[in-house]
Amino acid sequence: MQDAFAHCEGLVRAADKDRFLSALFAPAEHRNALLALYAFNLEIARVREVAREALAGEIRLQWWSDAVEGRGEGHPVAAALLETVARYQLPTEPFRTLIDARRFDLYDEPMRSLADLERYAKGASAGLIALAAPAMPASRTPLPGCSRHFRSTPHAANSSFRLTSWRATEAPASTSWDGRRRRNCTLRWPSCVGRLAAI
Repeated sequence: MQDAFAHCEGLVRAADKDRFLSALFAPAEHRNALLALYAFNLEIARVREVAREALAGEIRLQWWSDAVEGRGEGHPVAAALLETVARYQLPTEPFRTLIDARRFDLYDEPMRSLADLERYAKGASAGLIALAAPAMPASRTPLPGCSRHFRSTPHAANSSFRLTSWRATEAPASTSWDGRRRRNCTLRWPSCVGRLAAI
């Protein structure tokens, strides 16, 4: 199992530097759990990059949905994730919400309003923040169901997504899903980010 967590650490270190550095501030006994959650998030976020067609992406996301339910044999991230889910008694619904949010990425559809952007931010970020909360120093006791954290994370999710969106305005459209989203959005990204900042 330590090999699975080591794989997650390497993946997050290479592809999500911000979250990797933030995980270093968590208590050592909880750090592997955070890295497993962040590695899972990376895996579903990059489906759009590795799947050339939407159908292939749907198949990959369905695999991860099945993995969360315990049917992800042979994948180190899935193994580490299931260990984390069991240890912290994490609910599976937030994982499905994260996966469903990533389905939007597969179709290159325009994001037509600020409300759509906020719903996407909530789906793609709030669940991850709430799932990670029991491993943070402020959460002395793991919270089965994490219900309190789910009520307190929407603003944190919007803030996190605002930062990602702001960074995307500096990147070429072809380099990341954020870039594609910026290119296809019917709102101008700087305007979107500016309006979110006022919330």
